[in-house]
Amino acid sequence: MPPILARWWGWTRALAPFVAATACGYRPIANKLRRRALAIKGGLYSYAPLDVNGAKQWLLIRARDIANPVVLYLHGGPGASHVPQYRHYQLPWEDHFTVVHWEQRGAGKSYTSNLPLRTLTVEQLIDDALIVIAHLRERFGQPIVVLGHSW
Repeated sequence: MPPILARWWGWTRALAPFVAATACGYRPIANKLRRRALAIKGGLYSYAPLDVNGAKQWLLIRARDIANPVVLYLHGGPGASHVPQYRHYQLPWEDHFTVVHWEQRGAGKSYTSNLPLRTLTVEQLIDDALIVIAHLRERFGQPIVVLGHSW
């Protein structure tokens, strides 16, 4: 086999399990057990919609102890969601924070094919963020730390 093909074949074989797992929506059993443990030990696991300025937008909330400070993790923007990747880095955060992922208007489960494009403006997303922050402050009774990434 020519060296270039051997190199390509090696990478393909090494990456194939990860590509297949991602494409199939594989969720590690450890994550399922941790979600169950959060619920049993007084923690919180919630993935539910919230009406934000007339649009259904989804929040993933996870915490070992809901008395911990609340972090609203903003990622991406229209079309991009970070919810599928949270388990790769977030699990240790849950020991110290209540972590909220917000799938913004046009992203992840908040995407809808009949979303009016005129609502995908920076001003609208800021208005949406203020509603989400107000909801979290009311729900948890404490200030919210906003952590932004990428967008």
